[in-house]
Amino acid sequence: KRHVCLNSTCSGIRSNKQTIILTDLAAYTMYLSGFPEIFTVLQIGDECGGVSPHCGTAHNDAAYWFGYDGIYRYSGRVERMECDVHTYVYGNLTTTQLMKTTCGLNTLYNEVWWFYCSANSLEIDSVVVYQIDENIFWTGSIARTAFVNRGEFASKPIGADADGYLHLHETGADNGSVAL
Repeated sequence: KRHVCLNSTCSGIRSNKQTIILTDLAAYTMYLSGFPEIFTVLQIGDECGGVSPHCGTAHNDAAYWFGYDGIYRYSGRVERMECDVHTYVYGNLTTTQLMKTTCGLNTLYNEVWWFYCSANSLEIDSVVVYQIDENIFWTGSIARTAFVNRGEFASKPIGADADGYLHLHETGADNGSVAL
C-alpha cells in the first residue's frame, strides 16, 4: 500500500503543551524538554498517519486528525475513534484526492470539521463533523478548502470555497442558496 507522504512529515498539530507530528504512517509527539530549545520527539502511534498537511487540529488537550483508515484522537494516547458514519465517509471518498482533505475547528460549538472529496469528485464537496461534547459525528455536503476558527479574524468561523469566496459560518439559515 503506497501512501502519499512516503513516511515523511505531512502535518504538525500544535496543542497546549506539545506538537503532534504526523507522517503518512505514524504519529509523534514533540515537546520542549530542556533549555535552551532542546526538544524530545517520541513515536506515539503506528499505522495512524495523517492524509494531508491540513488534516488535523487541536482543541483543549486533545489532537484530532483524519487518517487513512479512520479518524484519530490523541489525549495522552492515540486512539482510532468510534465513528458511526465511518463506513459512509470512508466508502464515499476519492482516495486519489486525500491530500486535499482539510480540517477546521469550530469552538463556538466544540466541533471538529473535516472537508474531503467524495467519491468521483476531484474537489472538496463533503464534510464529516465531530461534536466533542456529545461525542457524535454527522456528515454533509459543503465545499470548504480552508477553515479558520472564530476569534482569529471574526467572531464566527470563516470557511473558504474552491472559487475563493469566504463564508462566515454560524450566521443565518443557509449556505448561499443551499439550505443547511
